[in-house]
Amino acid sequence: MREVITMTFKAQKRAKILEMVKNKKIKQKDAAIILGICRRQLIRIFKEYLSKGDEALNHKLIGKPGNHRISSDIKEKIMQIVRNNYKGFKPTFIAEKLYEEHHIKIGASTLRLWMMETGLWKKIRKTAKHRTRRPRKEHFGEMIQMDGSIHDWFGTGKEVCLMNMVDDATGTSYGLFDTGETTQVALQCLFDWIMKYGIPYSIYCDYKSLFYTKREATIEEQLAGKLPLTKFGEVCHRLGIEMIYAHSPQAKGAQRDGMGSIRTG
Repeated sequence: MREVITMTFKAQKRAKILEMVKNKKIKQKDAAIILGICRRQLIRIFKEYLSKGDEALNHKLIGKPGNHRISSDIKEKIMQIVRNNYKGFKPTFIAEKLYEEHHIKIGASTLRLWMMETGLWKKIRKTAKHRTRRPRKEHFGEMIQMDGSIHDWFGTGKEVCLMNMVDDATGTSYGLFDTGETTQVALQCLFDWIMKYGIPYSIYCDYKSLFYTKREATIEEQLAGKLPLTKFGEVCHRLGIEMIYAHSPQAKGAQRDGMGSIRTG
C-alpha cells in the first residue's frame, strides 16, 4: 500500500516547481526566483527531491512544538502585567515598557496577538488605499488569466463565447470559440493550453459559477477538510493549479492586445 504523505502548502508549491524543473519546463535559476531562494539552495533541495520525492520537501520539525515557543505560564504572567499596568495602551508601547521596566523581551506582534485573544486589543482597520495597477508576473506559466466572453465576434448577429487564456508575464494567449461559456469548453481550453505549454502554476479568474461555487460543503468534504469546488476547480486542484479569484475586472491588470492562437470548437 502506497504511503500517504501530508504536505504543507509551502511543500506543495515547491513540489510543483521542482517537478517543472525535472521535466525541463523551467530553468533552475527561474525556479529559485519563484520560490524566493538562492540557486545553491534550489540545487540542494532539487537533489533531495530527486532522491526522496515529496517527503524531502516537508520541514523536519513539522508537527513538533517549536524550540522558541513561550510556555503558557510565562504567557499568563506577561498578560497579568499587561492587564494590571498597561490596559488601553498599544502593543508596541507595552512591549517597550515590558523590556525597560520588567526585563521581559517579547515581540510587539506576538503581544498584539495575545492581547487580541483576550480582548485587550482590537485590530485597527486601515483606510483603503487607492488602487494601483498590478505589475505583471516575471515568469511564463506563473499565472494565467482566464475568462469567457460572449459577443457577436464574427458580425453574423449570432453571439458565441470566446474562452481565452493569457499568460500574465509574456502576454502569450490562446482562445477557443464555442456556443456558450460552459465547463466543457473551459476544460478543453485548459487541456489545449497544457498540451501546448505545460501545466500553469496558477489561474486568475472571476467569481463566476464556472470557476467558483457558494454551495455548502458536503459531509464527505467536511470530514476530509476540503472546500467545495466546481468541476473545473476539482480538475485544477488535482493538477496542483492554484485558483486565484479577482474581485473585479480591473483587478486583473492590464488588458492584452491580440488573441494569439485561436481555434473554433
